[in-house]
Amino acid sequence: MATYSIRRARPDELRAVQEIERRAATRLASVGLPAAADLPIQTIEALQIDCDRGRLLVATDEEDRPVGFAIFALHEDEAHL
Repeated sequence: MATYSIRRARPDELRAVQEIERRAATRLASVGLPAAADLPIQTIEALQIDCDRGRLLVATDEEDRPVGFAIFALHEDEAHL
């Protein structure tokens, strides 16, 4: 069974995050949500801001490679995905 960890993203991983988002949109389109493929992915600039603010998290595999991500915002001291 695979083991995953969650941590803050690093700036050198932003392109990987974009690729994860692209693959997710393709997968959603293949299961009946074609509009997902037409949505824009996060820009490097937007991801950099979230990364700098500690709001971009990545799920990593056993080799510490990003395999998923989440961006959160704080509202009234609570994190919202």
